[in-house]
Amino acid sequence: MTLLQDEQEYAVIALVLQLHFVSDRHPRLLLRAQVADPSARLRYVDYAKFAGLPHARGEAKRTYREEEGDWILKNRNDPRQLDPAHPALAGHDVLSEDDYADVFDRQNGIPAAWQRFHERYPDRGGLVGVSRVGFDTERLRALVQASRTSGGLSGYGLEFHLSFTGEGWAITRGKMAWIS
Repeated sequence: MTLLQDEQEYAVIALVLQLHFVSDRHPRLLLRAQVADPSARLRYVDYAKFAGLPHARGEAKRTYREEEGDWILKNRNDPRQLDPAHPALAGHDVLSEDDYADVFDRQNGIPAAWQRFHERYPDRGGLVGVSRVGFDTERLRALVQASRTSGGLSGYGLEFHLSFTGEGWAITRGKMAWIS
């Protein structure tokens, strides 16, 4: 899988991680290397209708902002991998996809996988995942999802909307995307 190289995506991801996931108890996060969000596949069909993509038929159920469309297409069509050496991730660890596959081998079931995870990575507080960042065409608005999971039925995902000001990115809205 190709490494993520977009500096603005890293800036958005770093801000979200720092403000909503880093804590005194868990100052050093364990991040999943894959940067993608599977829920984008669920949104794709309706977005394709809205955008008038050639294979889409019927009316869309809603309208989409530019950054939502970009987010859907990037996460569905172009997943990437975090670069563990990127300065925006300094102070955190990245779990490679090979290590992820080894820990979360589904043959033994989800509870056993999480037990292996906590044995290998004690005191990490779970696994943090981030999506690709969707931008509007001027790169002044952004959308990203991030999640923390620590067990089969112990996790949550948040969706963040951001705006770029002359001083950098700022979160303008955050909302719960899912919880288990």
